[in-house]
Amino acid sequence: MRRHVFQALLTPDEECGGYTICALHYPGVVSEGETLEEAKEGISEAFLAMLESRVAHGESMMYSDLPVVEQEENSRVIRIVVDG
Repeated sequence: MRRHVFQALLTPDEECGGYTICALHYPGVVSEGETLEEAKEGISEAFLAMLESRVAHGESMMYSDLPVVEQEENSRVIRIVVDG
């Protein structure tokens, strides 16, 4: 099992509650959660699903040197650690 560490942008949804979370350097790795823990769990699952799909198709991980999402005023960058 391999450990993956990446940065994600966590944005509180002020209108509906909960959070949206996006991997900063991995296009399409996005999730939501009612709580911070649910959001972290969701982005971890989304990352692993992307990784499994790319490996199954013989493709490398899609990594962007530049962030793929823009940081909003109420967003913050957090560190995510995933084993898989």
